[in-house]
Amino acid sequence: MYIETASLVQVQKFSCQPEGFAGQRMPVSGRVEGMELQTTAMIVLVYGALVVLGGVMGFAKAKSKPSLYAGLGFGFALVISGEMLRQGNTRVLPGATVLAAVLLLVMGIRFARTKKFMPAGLVALMSLAVVIVLVQAIRAHRG
Repeated sequence: MYIETASLVQVQKFSCQPEGFAGQRMPVSGRVEGMELQTTAMIVLVYGALVVLGGVMGFAKAKSKPSLYAGLGFGFALVISGEMLRQGNTRVLPGATVLAAVLLLVMGIRFARTKKFMPAGLVALMSLAVVIVLVQAIRAHRG
């Protein structure tokens, strides 16, 4: 955050960024840069693991091969995205957002048709939360 002070005589700019742990720069809010990315990564990792688990449970309970394949495909792609985010790779943010948005759309439509919260409503709700988190992360790491 830069603060500008203007007067008739001069314009002065200065940085209000103290040093953090191990020389990391800290924004004025006091958060260490990268902490938000780590939180986002953990959210994506947990979400991906839950999607995998949901696919396996769908297959075990209803013998639904589409649930198994979709759960494994989307879930593992999200887990890989979460791990890449954990390592600091922000290039996977748009892809993870698309995956979560597709799940939101598909499961939202399914919930609207069946009116059954489990599993469609739960997955749609989780997907909405993850999409919001990922969109905020994209905005924060845009430049």
